[in-house]
Amino acid sequence: MTAKLLNKAPLDFASNFNTITPFEKHVIFQAKKTMLFNAKSTWCKRTDPSFEVTMGSFDGTETWTYKPYLKPNNTPLYVHKQSNHPPLIIRNIPESINRRLTNISSNETTFNTTAPVYQEALLKSGYGYHLRYKPQSPNTRQHILTKHNLQPATQNNCNCRAQTQCPLEGNCLANTIVYQATVTRHDNNKEESYIGLTENTFKTRYTAHKSSFNHKDKRNATTLSEYIWKLKDTNVEHTVKWKLISKARAYTTSSKTCNLCLEEKFFIIHKPSLATLNKRNELISSCRHRNKHLLCNYSNR
Repeated sequence: MTAKLLNKAPLDFASNFNTITPFEKHVIFQAKKTMLFNAKSTWCKRTDPSFEVTMGSFDGTETWTYKPYLKPNNTPLYVHKQSNHPPLIIRNIPESINRRLTNISSNETTFNTTAPVYQEALLKSGYGYHLRYKPQSPNTRQHILTKHNLQPATQNNCNCRAQTQCPLEGNCLANTIVYQATVTRHDNNKEESYIGLTENTFKTRYTAHKSSFNHKDKRNATTLSEYIWKLKDTNVEHTVKWKLISKARAYTTSSKTCNLCLEEKFFIIHKPSLATLNKRNELISSCRHRNKHLLCNYSNR
């Protein structure tokens, strides 16, 4: 579209064949005033705030091109990979450059034309990153499905220095669980088992168990510690292995029920072979997890 086509005479001529209202003529003339013309072709103004874009021609069908702008005799220079900058900054430099070049390139052809200068600068700075055109996908159906199908981040349930030495096979940070301890005598390979629970992480409960195994004044803390000290008193070598049995919710004020305690009692009653060291009076003990919700234990902070 040229400026000549927007003059009054052509519009009057066109109105002989198609109805053009005065309002439509006004809109056309206003459009003429908002355009920049150069050699019978319109040009877009540079609107990028960073002034890194060179705008191409506007052909009337609203198709236009743009590309990264680089001043004459100007060579990009980036922080070297071996510098003492924070590792996170160093790691993100190539990706941020690639993303920026993609955003200010109208298409892949334009990107490939201007990328070599920046690629060479990255190589000189010690980066082996290869610049590729990666346009941002709009919020289309495919984009929504891709985000929906992303696998959730796996939660790390172990903070042991060596995960192979984790007492609960990589789940020592699990909480609100029912666990089993199996004690094996080395003299006759006889096994005894104990069922326990914890609302906190297993590692916290495991630390308390180890303390009761090592300090004689705590030998009666649990039936498990009583049995361990009985073996120690008779100099019987033994090993203790731990296993996660079940996971359940502890007491809440909304449910008024402690599924964690019920789960432990279920295994003691219906799976006695898993709890040979547990005593029957544990079945009538009250839930200790509801105590922290009582008004007498509430402290105003």
